[in-house]
Amino acid sequence: MEPGWRGAGTGGCSGPLGTREASVFFARGGPAGAGWEGQKLRYRGLHLNGKRVVLAYDVDEMAVLESPWAETVEGTTVFTRTFEVAPSPRAHVLGLAKAQDGARSIFDGQEHLAGMEDREGLITLASLVATQQGSVRVQDGTRIELLLPAHDTRLRAKVAIWSGRKEDAGKFRSLVEK
Repeated sequence: MEPGWRGAGTGGCSGPLGTREASVFFARGGPAGAGWEGQKLRYRGLHLNGKRVVLAYDVDEMAVLESPWAETVEGTTVFTRTFEVAPSPRAHVLGLAKAQDGARSIFDGQEHLAGMEDREGLITLASLVATQQGSVRVQDGTRIELLLPAHDTRLRAKVAIWSGRKEDAGKFRSLVEK
């Protein structure tokens, strides 16, 4: 899996982080398939909510609060990303994970579960939990994406992401179906 930002621009970050000046994140030309697609991103800061870090940023004009976390249940650890997004008149796409060339799509076509298997048999799964809006999908056989629809109220979504051996994939499915 390769996380990252993706959008319009020449690459890198303009403006110092953690200051009152605006910092804007742009595409770097890679990793293709990870991050908010084709969007201008503006970092607004971070804060703590209990033990959790909350990142604040804008995707174009949509304000986003995101809290990444790792959760372990019955020996299975998943990476989660919890989002709270302001109303937006248009849909947004976020690349969640990217596989090597030669991967194949598994579980595609299910609105809240998508996955890929690479050439070595490593499985990467993503599930949309704790929301009634949005979906996950496999795009081009090598990229898992979160799709957030246009919405006129604040939207909350949580995505669970797991990667491991094929024989352990059932543990992830059991975890997110609870």
